[in-house]
Amino acid sequence: AFGENPKRVYSGQNKSPSTRMATAAIFRKAFTEARTYMAKMENADPDKRPARDLGLDALVSALRGELPVKMHAHRADDILTAIRLANEFGLKATIDHCTEGHLILGELKKADIVGCILGPIFGERSKIELRNKTFRAPYEVYKAGVPFALMTDHPVIPIQYLRVQAGMCVAEE
Repeated sequence: AFGENPKRVYSGQNKSPSTRMATAAIFRKAFTEARTYMAKMENADPDKRPARDLGLDALVSALRGELPVKMHAHRADDILTAIRLANEFGLKATIDHCTEGHLILGELKKADIVGCILGPIFGERSKIELRNKTFRAPYEVYKAGVPFALMTDHPVIPIQYLRVQAGMCVAEE
């Protein structure tokens, strides 16, 4: 998760990441370590390989494109950070929520990502990151040619309201 969620959770615990920069730094550090681990596992004499690390193995699967990376970002700046990191590490990624994606369509279209999972669009603007959410976003993302899906973030908005949300988005076209 990028943005307010890690800030809210970790700042109360006086732990990192309590800033957006710290979130990106932790992400970059983890994938850099995974890249180094992957190289050592692939290139080293079998007797000289590092000890197996299941956490790094999962990140190596993501680096190889075998495992998609779900990047949770609402604000445009957080979406752009997620895209930069996905591109830096060659990740097969989705931007989940992508609330302000409709504000940066050019960058979203150029991004080398699998697509966006928009939502929940239905419901209240319970935090500052949601101030620009709109039922028109899916149409704008569609027009830009960016692959997308809708979600309700169940149980935030119960899954049975997905069709209602989709219908409200279609009405905005």
